[in-house]
Amino acid sequence: MKTRSVFPNLITMLLALLAQAIFATSVCATPNFDRLVGHWRTEQIQPSGSAIVIELEVKGNKTFKGQAIIDGNAFWTYSGRLELTGDRLIWTYLESSMPLPENYKDIDTILSIEEQRYTYRSLKTGKINRYERSQ
Repeated sequence: MKTRSVFPNLITMLLALLAQAIFATSVCATPNFDRLVGHWRTEQIQPSGSAIVIELEVKGNKTFKGQAIIDGNAFWTYSGRLELTGDRLIWTYLESSMPLPENYKDIDTILSIEEQRYTYRSLKTGKINRYERSQ
């Protein structure tokens, strides 16, 4: 289905955007997890012209939850644990409305963390992405 073809790109975008957003303004030798806590948002226009919006909440207890929205309709919700090791963000998905392998993990390299955005590079795709603080 259409969501299945978008899903691999979505995970890649999510990871890449998170890493890019973390390193956008201030490059840190060792990023601080507390700077990631909060609500984040990113948007990407797909080749089809559809906009994918990712809304992400990172909590102080090192968990995350989020949703992916296409053309105003949520098509994927997810949650899990988040670990910061050096400049690596390790996302372990524990719940997902779309099928994922058990304890699926994504890894990003944080490039910068600013007050209002963070930038990261997806280890899976090599793409650099950015999240903007939404609240």
